[in-house]
Amino acid sequence: MVLADWDRFQASPFEFNDGLDISNPIIGTGSYSIDSSATNSTAQGAIATLDNTFTRGLTKGRIRTLVRFDADNFANYGASASTSVGPIIFYMCNNLDPTSTNTTFYATKLVMNGTNLVTPVIYQRKTNSDIVTACGVGNGNNLADGASQIAITADDHIPMQIEWNLDIPGLGGIRHTLSLGAVNDNDFSGLSVIYDVLDTSSPITTSVVEGIGFIYFDGSPSFQTGNLVTFDNTGIFQLV
Repeated sequence: MVLADWDRFQASPFEFNDGLDISNPIIGTGSYSIDSSATNSTAQGAIATLDNTFTRGLTKGRIRTLVRFDADNFANYGASASTSVGPIIFYMCNNLDPTSTNTTFYATKLVMNGTNLVTPVIYQRKTNSDIVTACGVGNGNNLADGASQIAITADDHIPMQIEWNLDIPGLGGIRHTLSLGAVNDNDFSGLSVIYDVLDTSSPITTSVVEGIGFIYFDGSPSFQTGNLVTFDNTGIFQLV
């Protein structure tokens, strides 16, 4: 991942850091890593969006990425961690910076299960007119949630893909297809569909940006300094 290709945003109180991890990449020579120096549990998020030299604001697209749950991530959540914490893919987003301005968007989340940290839960969500940190499990609309859990441990990574298709005349809404690969696979050849859902209830119909990020929502425990989540082999594609 070339950082120069991405616009990156963060919500107040700005206690995340991000950059290339060249000492422990998932694959290749460098992975995009988000870490924390947080001292409180205020709702916040760190977001990366592909910059405007590429087509963005897709109404029919695909994002795929390798996601790693870093060891500090597991240690810092603690047994009482909220299921609002984790890496996200967001799309059909009507504001370039969803960390500071009320925004409408869809989000696919891998969030930690506070009672059993080896089974992250997958959520498919829609958030209306709020900042990205409000896409915690208790906010907005769950299109699909908790139907699948993954046996994953610290420093494991997993391939993740979301496809979306806005087709009001043909489908009556927007279709979301979420797929995951096997733990520690390095490509997307072994994806299996987890969710295939159609949103026909006031679907979002306009977009300016899509991207990846990490959030935690108010009520989660304070983090200590350390790596939280790492992405690699991230691609954003326009589908026809």
